[in-house]
Amino acid sequence: MKTVHSGLEPKTFHETKPENVVEVEVCKKSGFLASNYCRRYGTTYTEYFVKGTEPVQTCPYHSYAKICTQSGLLANPNCPSTRSVYGRGEYIGNNNLWQTHSYNYKPKNIPLQVCNIH
Repeated sequence: MKTVHSGLEPKTFHETKPENVVEVEVCKKSGFLASNYCRRYGTTYTEYFVKGTEPVQTCPYHSYAKICTQSGLLANPNCPSTRSVYGRGEYIGNNNLWQTHSYNYKPKNIPLQVCNIH
């Protein structure tokens, strides 16, 4: 490899990165977009993705979420009544939920779907 690169100026990946590759800060625990809580716990790193394949949802493992009290799903701006859930959690496979582990509160499930009734 030294022979192939002889005479060339050293460059970093950042300098030669293709235009369709984006840098995204993700959480090491979940693989989702890093939240401020992920940063607080030091679980973030920068990952490279082909544009359009990067994660778009914020980490539910280290997060604060508003849950619609009627649907039990993530609240959207139209939900009339919500409850707040915060905690470090783990993915519960087939149920598509995150179970929180909080020191001050009983564990709660954080869904990944957004309320579809409001």
